[in-house]
Amino acid sequence: EENPNLLQTIQVSELRPQRIHFYAQDQIAGIGEKGKVFILTFLDNRIFHTSFEEFKDLTLLGRNLFLVNQKGELMSVSFEKGHIIKYGNLNSSICSLTSLPRNKLITGHKDGFIMVWDMERSELLRFKAHSSPVTALTVNYFGNIYSWSRDHGLKYWNLQTGLVQEIQTKNDTVSYLNIYPQAKIMALSKKMPLKDKPKSNGPKQKIKIIDFDNQNSLVFSIPFYLNPLSTNIYFDGRMISALSYENKAPYNLAVLNPQTKKVEVQFLKGHGEEARDCLCMGPKIISCGKEDPHNYTVRIWGNEFYVRTQLSKLSG
Repeated sequence: EENPNLLQTIQVSELRPQRIHFYAQDQIAGIGEKGKVFILTFLDNRIFHTSFEEFKDLTLLGRNLFLVNQKGELMSVSFEKGHIIKYGNLNSSICSLTSLPRNKLITGHKDGFIMVWDMERSELLRFKAHSSPVTALTVNYFGNIYSWSRDHGLKYWNLQTGLVQEIQTKNDTVSYLNIYPQAKIMALSKKMPLKDKPKSNGPKQKIKIIDFDNQNSLVFSIPFYLNPLSTNIYFDGRMISALSYENKAPYNLAVLNPQTKKVEVQFLKGHGEEARDCLCMGPKIISCGKEDPHNYTVRIWGNEFYVRTQLSKLSG
């Protein structure tokens, strides 16, 4: 009754999860503190895990986890096959990565290059994309790439036709890119403070829905900071994100619905101390976070009707 959107809480204190990713039906993959890499199955709460080194990001191709460590080096892990592959010298460290199921991995590098890895054909395409590190990256269903770099250029790359489009982001810093419905992309950005002006108080992070075809965008201001790494998009355009730790609010998960004039927000209580990551899996929202200094959980959320229906099935 106190938390009508919460379906289940799973204790995972041994993992201390930081990032989670869809793995398969009723399964998620993730990375945690102290180099933990894991698979969690919801049907029986079974956990497969191992320890390597500290990782800062992950993505998946099929059942293979691709991980980037703190040095920007690449590794792949397969729990099913028991394989661990560490990739050698890439000339430049990885700043961002994404994947296109089922066979392409895309990495953005410190030297401004983008690399497209075709894992089925063992082919590698490498091209100069920016003049500075590629820190935000996403790819659409056709294999076209969107990238942002500190040179303030947001670019679109059609690798089949060779078409390149660019939108200047001026003084904005883009911290996150993702594909948005209706052939658009979503960006999280905030203004870089000017050297001759002091920083103003209050959040300045903005949501931008960008239409490259028409070269325009809708811009929404929000009165709180979203955690860029935890922002996901539903098929209908709604967004789910953990609020960044600096918000210090009694809630730390938010479902956002960008409209023509404003963003509608529904807050979820989230986790006791900190929500670290979240993702959408059909009617469910999966989150991981910290309840207190010694207690870490994965939680499953849904709308009130879905939660009550599922709980009634379990009790029956």
